[in-house]
Amino acid sequence: MATATSIATLANVLKEELSFVRAESEPEVDGIFSKFENSSAGVERGVGRTWQVLHTFSTGLAGGFKNVLASGPSTADTTATGQSLAWGSSPRTFPALTEVTAPNYFQRTLTLVQGMGNLALPFQYSQADRLDASIMSAVSLIMKGTGKKVTQSDAIMLYQNDRGGAGTIADRAIIALVTAGDGAGNTDVVDGPQTGVSLTITFDGTNVLGRVGRLMPGMLVDLYTDADVKQNSAAGSLGAAVDLIVQSVDYVSKSFVLATVDASTGLAPADVDANDYIVLKDSVGVGPSGFEDWMVNSGTAFGVALASQPQLKSLIAAVGGVLDETTKNKFVGGFFDAYGSMYSVDTMITTTGVLNAHLESLDGLGRYDRQNQAMKPREGWVSIDYTWGGRGMQILLSRYMKSGQALFMKSLDGNLKRYIPPPVKSTRKGVPDFPQDIQFIAPWLGSSSIFMPATSSDGVTEFAQAPFTYFREFAPVQMPGIKLTGLTELNP
Repeated sequence: MATATSIATLANVLKEELSFVRAESEPEVDGIFSKFENSSAGVERGVGRTWQVLHTFSTGLAGGFKNVLASGPSTADTTATGQSLAWGSSPRTFPALTEVTAPNYFQRTLTLVQGMGNLALPFQYSQADRLDASIMSAVSLIMKGTGKKVTQSDAIMLYQNDRGGAGTIADRAIIALVTAGDGAGNTDVVDGPQTGVSLTITFDGTNVLGRVGRLMPGMLVDLYTDADVKQNSAAGSLGAAVDLIVQSVDYVSKSFVLATVDASTGLAPADVDANDYIVLKDSVGVGPSGFEDWMVNSGTAFGVALASQPQLKSLIAAVGGVLDETTKNKFVGGFFDAYGSMYSVDTMITTTGVLNAHLESLDGLGRYDRQNQAMKPREGWVSIDYTWGGRGMQILLSRYMKSGQALFMKSLDGNLKRYIPPPVKSTRKGVPDFPQDIQFIAPWLGSSSIFMPATSSDGVTEFAQAPFTYFREFAPVQMPGIKLTGLTELNP
């Protein structure tokens, strides 16, 4: 006869009332967003009825000024006896009108970008949440996951790549560059297919564009060629309009599984070509600005031509090698020598690999205490500060930052702004785990909550939906900073 423990025999009549501890299974989204300040100052409807912010700057000196001898104008002795003087024939004049200048003005135009989202909730989920035996709220997890997706999308945009090259795909929302191959020196390796419906893409340490930290399970993505052909469309390698989803992410092995939402259409290595780009779904050519948009030294930035206003240029250099103290001093000092107190940088953003290589370059004698005691080695990263000219600088690490790069910028004193429009009344509900400037549509339509019925061509479904919209643009008050590329990384 079968045997079982006494507690097992009671399993069908016991309530699940043991305490539940909810834990996250994916890493948190980049922390740089805590440095942004929301602002609706100056946001108004502009030309073409788009939400715009116009910043007007003055440039150039004004007036006229010259130095002259303090002994006064010249004179002439008319009698040669010292009895009568005449003023010189060429009296000194104050700067003439033709010698007087006035400042000029230029404008920086910020056009807000709209995001649209939705979350769906089946009736059964709400019913399950009402059970006394429910150990967690499925509804709250759906809402938390949706809010996290919005924030992660903005993080990808903020660190977006300036791809360059001959292709025509817009440099927006690029998550990864893919190179199909066997791993012999290739940037990425395609292993698979697995079970006929997915494939694994693995990054190596030299992939500047690809960062596995930018990926999370459940992300919907598109696959584009460098000729701007969407692979998951009828014109692409998959031959059909197919939604692609990140099925799983192995952060330690730096790999992820890409799959089709519809399992009837499989993925194979042949579907992913060399120089394909994985981007956020429906985000090619649109999205808020990122570091690559304003930390530039040529072209335009927010509509301002840097050839005309070169005082907005950043110091950009391909360094190569380890980001050691000498390199930091050189470029931070060079930035100060260029701008003086006009602009300052107070934050360095880089990757753990760049920082690890930097720590290895430090003088080992700086890691010991010598207070008349035995030597005490202090291994690892206890704390590290960088100070130049009496100005301290905080160091931030980002999993979204491109490999081999370091940015020096001003992030304190409210310099980083997220510009948002004034909200429509009652559309901001302060939903936990959501960006607070998201506006829900249902309250605007008269609903008492953020939910409204979901319909289809056949009628009302058993789903509730919460569509929302999101206007924003990222921009600093001070644009110039320092961008160093080609830095050595120390990674496992």
